[in-house]
Amino acid sequence: MKKWLQDPSFVKKRYGVDCIPESSAEYRQVEESQTPNGWKSWSQITDVSRALSGLTYSVFSRKNTKKFQKAYEIIEGTPVQNQLDEIRS
Repeated sequence: MKKWLQDPSFVKKRYGVDCIPESSAEYRQVEESQTPNGWKSWSQITDVSRALSGLTYSVFSRKNTKKFQKAYEIIEGTPVQNQLDEIRS
């Protein structure tokens, strides 16, 4: 991060990715109707992503901690629930 702040072109030189958008770039808001199959909204996807990110080690544990139970309530009924159940079993 310090390198990038000193020289923003560093990322492009090193990784070949331009991290500074062009001034002519257009940004469009994704419509709610464009959510992937099985998902209710983009906010649900964000909530599930956040819940899963905090479960790195808990997923493989047999213990049902309060943290895991709370995250599972968020994940329940989503397309990733079956995969999480399979991993846990």
